[in-house]
Amino acid sequence: MRIVFLASGIRPPGGIQKFSTGFVRALQDLGHEVFVISRDAHVSKLSFVAASLFAILRRRPDFVLCGHVAVAPLARIALLLNIPFVVCVYGIEAWSGLRSIEKSALRKALTVIAISDFTKEKVSLYSDIPAKSFFMLPPFVDGAEFYIRKPSEGFMKRSGLLGKKVIFTLARLSAKEQYKGYDFVLEVLPRLVREIPNLVYVLAGEGSDIPRIRELARNLNVAGHLVMPGFILAEDILDYYGACDVFVMPSTGEGFGIVFLEAIASGKPAIGGNIDASKEALRGGELGKLINPHDSEALFTAIRDDFRAEGTAQKERGELLRRKALEYYGYEAFRERVAHLVREISESFRP
Repeated sequence: MRIVFLASGIRPPGGIQKFSTGFVRALQDLGHEVFVISRDAHVSKLSFVAASLFAILRRRPDFVLCGHVAVAPLARIALLLNIPFVVCVYGIEAWSGLRSIEKSALRKALTVIAISDFTKEKVSLYSDIPAKSFFMLPPFVDGAEFYIRKPSEGFMKRSGLLGKKVIFTLARLSAKEQYKGYDFVLEVLPRLVREIPNLVYVLAGEGSDIPRIRELARNLNVAGHLVMPGFILAEDILDYYGACDVFVMPSTGEGFGIVFLEAIASGKPAIGGNIDASKEALRGGELGKLINPHDSEALFTAIRDDFRAEGTAQKERGELLRRKALEYYGYEAFRERVAHLVREISESFRP
């Protein structure tokens, strides 16, 4: 099939960008012709709009794939040519603060591709879209990119982690997205440090919430146990997963949480919240621990118990969880789901 892919951005490292890149890869591997128009940072809005409309008019695709709800209004031009379009939705951006033009585009889409049941339910509620209009397509993790590897001593020294026990969170640190749950980790950190004096919390990512986070750590007297490396380069991310003892993100509004899969594929235990799509990423507790993120005692106990696990048992558990994660969330499984999606779309064309 011929497909025009309108993307809000395809350059890593964000979860949406990784999903879009993987989607294009799967479609191409399945033999489809994909034309990508991407609104990356260097592309102006006007240029993106012009390129998108030109691609639809010139290529006359079988369908238009909108990689983000923000670009969906553009695809409505395809309907004038009897070309259907589908839209991908991920998390809070698809139900919080949606413009009426975006809601209208969602309702006109042939299919709404949701990465989790949690996202589907939220979008269905806020945009009044029936459940039958959705197709579930969870993200994937590439086992060739994320694997079990011990970081070098040089990295551990440079990052200040040599000789430390490490809790790790990787998230966008935006003041508008405090639902990631890092505050909950900071709040139990004083108790954890009393039991594990060489413990540090590595909270990686960029965003406007960093000054408030640092102030909170000072108020909790754990500033010396908080490491904030900021933006992590692609070549360093595997080292950070390798350096940590446990990955923790007790979020309350996560649309999925691809970072859980990355951590597990890297052989690390993961702890997530049980009130958002984290429970889907962790397969209801099969791939990691699920706790009520508002229950500080449960979070403290879950983290502490991971540090108490024996080294050999922890290693064997990491290898087992990696195999399970790749079996369900590996690239091959993702490609099969994409093939099923395209079959459903093509069948809808039939009279």
